[in-house]
Amino acid sequence: MKNSGGFTLVEVTLALGVAGFCLLAIFGLIPVGINLNKTSIEQAAAMNLSAALIADAQTTPTGQTASVRYGIPLPTSASPVQRKQMVIYFSDSGEPVASAAAARYLGVVSLTGPELNRSEPTALHILITWPAQSNAGLSTAPTTNATDIRANLKNFTGTAETIAALNQN
Repeated sequence: MKNSGGFTLVEVTLALGVAGFCLLAIFGLIPVGINLNKTSIEQAAAMNLSAALIADAQTTPTGQTASVRYGIPLPTSASPVQRKQMVIYFSDSGEPVASAAAARYLGVVSLTGPELNRSEPTALHILITWPAQSNAGLSTAPTTNATDIRANLKNFTGTAETIAALNQN
């Protein structure tokens, strides 16, 4: 018999088995990659919202009690130590909306102002969560009470947190 130099049936079957096993492993990783991509998109959008909130607070002229675009209440050095908080709902495009029904993201902005007649920076703490509908009962009115709104948040899929210092004095 003459050897024609081709592959035997056993070699072909073994090669197909190895290729099938590798493809199965790759196909099993596709959902993991899709979930990681979705999470990174949400986190990037949340960080962009945080950056917009910080920029709004930083560009507010000295002496104003609220930021221009988002209406973030800013403490002043002429009052005792203040802690102000507010909730802002954001759409998918990052625009503020009036209720959680039309929102994708929920932003909680907490500010702690300087002591009376001191020119210390104001601490700005921003927490962005999604989806906003999981915490639909929160009021968007600024509050100065001691209860931390962040402690009442529940059932969210993801969060992004940012801390900044504002020197508005």
